[in-house]
Amino acid sequence: MKQFYTPQQVAAMLQVELPYVYGMIRSKQLKAFDILPGLVRVSSEAVDDFVQARSAQDIHSYQMPQEFRKLSHRAQNILERLSMFHSVEDLTQYSKAEWMRFRGVGALTLNEIDNLCRAHGYQMRDE
Repeated sequence: MKQFYTPQQVAAMLQVELPYVYGMIRSKQLKAFDILPGLVRVSSEAVDDFVQARSAQDIHSYQMPQEFRKLSHRAQNILERLSMFHSVEDLTQYSKAEWMRFRGVGALTLNEIDNLCRAHGYQMRDE
């Protein structure tokens, strides 16, 4: 039987942070649909397909990019816990306001990440 989940429920099932789920939806890695504007649902089949695709790719361990080693230990720990950023360009898919929603990210950490992006010629998304 097909079931439908909210992004919050999917985040809990996959044991990831909510912005990560929205990032997967935005990048079309996880298929979702709008019931109404701003009201998103994910089918149980889409979650199963996503898990199977990740397992087939053998994506289990996170390899932190070398560029991230320039950040403080706190920032590195946050990025490692999120384990969804594989390049400096990936860091720019979220706006500063969205970054502040990640657990543990404060103004200093956000400033560090922003400076790293700028040093590599990237800019964070607008609000």
